[in-house]
Amino acid sequence: MTSPRTQRSERIPCLDGLRAISIAMVIAAHMEGTMTHDWTGPMALSDDLPMGDFVDLGSLGVRVFFVISGFLITKLLIEEQARTGTISLQKFYFRRAFRIFPAFAFVVGAIAIAGHFGWIKLRVGDVFHALTFTMNYHHDRAWELGHVWSIAVEEQFYLVWPALLIYLRPRGALIAAAATMLVTPIVKVATWKFFPDHRAGIGETFQTVADTLATGAVLALVRDRINAQSWFARAQSHGAAPIVLFATAVAMHHLHTHASFGFTLGETLTNISIALCIDACARNPGSLVGRFLEQKPLVFAGTLSYSIYLVQQPFLYRDNHAWWASFPANLGFVLGAALVSYYLVEKPFLGLRMKLERAAGRPREAAVHAPEGAS
Repeated sequence: MTSPRTQRSERIPCLDGLRAISIAMVIAAHMEGTMTHDWTGPMALSDDLPMGDFVDLGSLGVRVFFVISGFLITKLLIEEQARTGTISLQKFYFRRAFRIFPAFAFVVGAIAIAGHFGWIKLRVGDVFHALTFTMNYHHDRAWELGHVWSIAVEEQFYLVWPALLIYLRPRGALIAAAATMLVTPIVKVATWKFFPDHRAGIGETFQTVADTLATGAVLALVRDRINAQSWFARAQSHGAAPIVLFATAVAMHHLHTHASFGFTLGETLTNISIALCIDACARNPGSLVGRFLEQKPLVFAGTLSYSIYLVQQPFLYRDNHAWWASFPANLGFVLGAALVSYYLVEKPFLGLRMKLERAAGRPREAAVHAPEGAS
């Protein structure tokens, strides 16, 4: 068994590759309509789901990001707690601030400037809700900033979860996370049935999406325990396990034909399948799937996923018929803008963070990048 220090510095195989697949699903969903044909394909839905005219893989990509985030953040926090006896909120928010805010402020600022000069049409409150990380409660919004609702969810998770881990300790936090998995579907059904004016927020407001992050947190909290079960370890170590689990997540996602199923069992089973897929991929780095996820292009795309997510929305707007917002030019602009954000904003600030940590005499933490939302 490895020591906490070794575990903390150990890179988890496959997660960058999973991020790459997730951001590709988001880009594919958003690019639909910017091409000369609908390449993601329509899927008929019943009228009782607030998900538009077709189910796209973009929302599944967001769900994968959330589960990964809940897993990674919880893993880092419980390892710190086991190593030091506590969790430093100051260090946690210091690291998160340098990871998230610089590129976020850069992109939101650029979009706000474009709105000021009339190049795009923002709506009242868009910039305010973006900068205060409350976009998931602001539904009458422009497309160009609408995607930051998922970053708002992440930030709200960061605000609550570390403190809960401190005061509840891992065992109490596990109970809280499991309870969240059980209660959130009830909240979604109740919102749909009794508060029809708030249906647009289902799947975005924190109380209706917290179960996704909680599922990742539960995985981190019980992983060592369930790994001790020989039957579970054998099943998860099978080379086909990641494929079967990911296919199950896709199937559950696309079976949301009725709110009664989707809001109760469907989304819960999707979240659990994603969590188990993460575990199966991480424990099988030498398998065919593991080697595929560790390919350098996928790893780089996963590393770049936050930048891609931040910049993609203005270029992938199906109602914008400008040449730069049409395929394939828009995809080129997304990749170019993401590289600018990553190399000119994100990396320099991450370097500054490390310098400040060294100057303060803090041990350098492992460079684990949590996915800050998508879609």
